Amino acid sequence: MNLLTKMVFLAVLMGGLTACTSLRYFETLTPGERAVMVCERQGSIRRLDADINRYGRLIRSARQAIATGYRLDEVCTHREVEVGTKTVCNTEITSIGEQRVCAEEREFARKRICSNVRSRVDAATEQSNIKVWTQELASSQSQRTQRFQACFAEVSTLSAEEAYRRY
Repeated sequence: MNLLTKMVFLAVLMGGLTACTSLRYFETLTPGERAVMVCERQGSIRRLDADINRYGRLIRSARQAIATGYRLDEVCTHREVEVGTKTVCNTEITSIGEQRVCAEEREFARKRICSNVRSRVDAATEQSNIKVWTQELASSQSQRTQRFQACFAEVSTLSAEEAYRRY
């Protein structure tokens, strides 16, 4: 297992502890463990993780579309849908005096209604997209590795208190 894999594995294990992390807990960790916890929370690293996940999903989706020959797209519309009735009463002044008149009115709500629509895919376009996304994925992974390693090198030299402040 290489160093990066070990660090990511450790980060996943420690991920559950972030809600209850204290300086006292930080003091029990090794410098490397503290560095992993701090670096995994950095905004730039989290954004790169999101990019990596997004490109991976796009690539898997395109491959699936090529394999099946179609893609399911969710198409949504907004419609007014009857949700019930209510009784509305008004007082009207007539020639014989005041009269209370009640009527039933239908109530409507705006609802989002979605359905899956099957559409053919162009395999050449999907392959082209996969090529672009694969390059973007590799770039994001490379940037993440570089940023994480730089962060790790810096944070692992800090005291528990300094690392906790960055956490």
